[in-house]
Amino acid sequence: MLAIEGGDRPRWRSTTLAGFQSLYFDGEWYYHFKCDGRYEDMRYVDVLSPNADRDALVLAAIRKIKLVATRQAPLVWRIFGYVDNPVDARIP
Repeated sequence: MLAIEGGDRPRWRSTTLAGFQSLYFDGEWYYHFKCDGRYEDMRYVDVLSPNADRDALVLAAIRKIKLVATRQAPLVWRIFGYVDNPVDARIP
């Protein structure tokens, strides 16, 4: 997401394995993108695109690095860090 040029980067919020979910979508990818200070506890991350053009770039990034993700809303992707049943998580 850091590679997406311009001022309108996608925003994110995370959910941990313990069930903690960020209250707000955050735009800081470099310093804040962690659950409880690490990544091991990350169940999933919701990525909110600011518009359709940026959403296409998010989808391209998901496909490029082969993340397990599903569409949650018109401009929101859920990217899984941990999946109970991989069959339920579709790669777009």
